[in-house]
Order: sequence, then structure tokens, then C-alpha cells
Amino acid sequence: MPINAANILSGRNLEEYQGLTPAEQAEFQAEFDDTALELIKPVALVLGAAEKILDIVHDSEVIPRVAKLHRKYYLELLGQGFSADQALALSSSFASLLQGVKKP
Repeated sequence: MPINAANILSGRNLEEYQGLTPAEQAEFQAEFDDTALELIKPVALVLGAAEKILDIVHDSEVIPRVAKLHRKYYLELLGQGFSADQALALSSSFASLLQGVKKP
């Protein structure tokens, strides 16, 4: 959805824009659109890469394994006599530790 360049201008900049001829306004809009597209491209690349990484993690079934381990640890802590809040805090710390572990 294109953004009308005039909608983001204010004050003196808007007055200058309104003083342009329709052809000059169209040229300004075209330059604005080109610049916006160039600025968005790097963001699109990062989002595309992030989506691929999430797909790989999902397909590898790492998340369910970590969740299962987290739940097992939580239940063991409850079995050891920790309160539900304490067990949740400790198991969450354990999950944070797991995030830092990487394969060699």
C-alpha cells in the first residue's frame, strides 16, 4: 500500500510541497516511493532469514524437546518439596541456561 508523501509532511515542508506543480509533486512522490523501497529491502532480508531460522527450529523439533525437559525438571522440583512458585522460578532459570548451551 503506497504512502502518500504529503501525509507525512508538516509545517514548512508541507507548504513547499503544496507549492509544487502537479508534475513536480508526482516526481517527488516517485522519489519518495523509490527511497522507501530501498530502505525496506534490508528489513525484508532480515525478516526472511528469521523466518527460515524459525522454520528450521520448528522442523527439528527442538522446541518440544526443550519444553518436555523443562516440564520434567519442574515436576521433579515439585516432588522434592519445592512450592509451585519456587519450582517455576528454578525451572525457568534452568530453561534460560539451556538457551545458552550450544553444540560444539
